[in-house]
Amino acid sequence: MVLKWLIGRDLETFFDLMTSDNRADQDQRRLKFWRRYLGSIQDAYFVLGHKAWSSQNEDYVELRRRNEGRVSKLVHPDQRNNAFIMLVGKYLIVEFGVTGNACYCFDRENLPFRLNVPQLAGDVTGLKNKTTGYRFHISHIDRRGEDWEETFEQRLLELGIKPDQPR
Repeated sequence: MVLKWLIGRDLETFFDLMTSDNRADQDQRRLKFWRRYLGSIQDAYFVLGHKAWSSQNEDYVELRRRNEGRVSKLVHPDQRNNAFIMLVGKYLIVEFGVTGNACYCFDRENLPFRLNVPQLAGDVTGLKNKTTGYRFHISHIDRRGEDWEETFEQRLLELGIKPDQPR
């Protein structure tokens, strides 16, 4: 119960505080989507872009302090971007803060990068690497009369990951 609450708080922090592209509607949709999976998320990590990593704003300072050991620096051309990594069953899922970056899914036991390192690349050499352990990526774009949430939920169901509650 406590873990679920802590991860829920981390999700809210990421989508409320860390997203920097002013697309609040999209960020609220992603937050709402992942809240439905809180019971499946075993742990979470922050990967902070330059802006969040170096900010002296009290919210960012507290986030870094509170998540010590679960925070890395994101090496990415867009210094506003951040990533949130969720461990879900046998999988690792990466969400980026700036809209326009897809969400990536990997096999947890066969990652193309390591967790708990000082910095991670936010490109094809790191968190977007489609070689080792790559399962799929999904953009947060509605297509052909179907919300991206439906597409994503289906892909997660194929991996045996079910939401805690229906849509």
